[in-house]
Amino acid sequence: MRLNATVTATFVLIAAFAGGLLTGVLIERRLVTPTEAEASVATVSHRPGSPGDRERIARELGLTAEQEAEIDVILDEQQQRIHEIMKETRPLTRAVVHETRIRIEEVLTPEQRARFEEMRHTSSRPEKPGRDE
Repeated sequence: MRLNATVTATFVLIAAFAGGLLTGVLIERRLVTPTEAEASVATVSHRPGSPGDRERIARELGLTAEQEAEIDVILDEQQQRIHEIMKETRPLTRAVVHETRIRIEEVLTPEQRARFEEMRHTSSRPEKPGRDE
């Protein structure tokens, strides 16, 4: 029973973070100037452990080949752990996003719903294969 409460609490925290992030992105698209938006997107889309990140660490810290290899192992382990966490939480997150979209659509007029659907399909986010929402 305790494990279910822990899983639920973890999911709620992740969902709250995702909702806040989504809200921030939507507000940013409306309020931030293009130059500020470009800088912000670069920060948000930065993934620790990406090839560019690894190269930058190696270059700026002057790593030896041995250090670089050790850090690559550490970053690979990090990415694997994050992937496993996301694999477990992604279906729950998608369910929350889907439920939120449905609830928003219930508030809108038919014309607004059509525009909302159009907005969803023309967002600047690249579509991912197998993506529900």
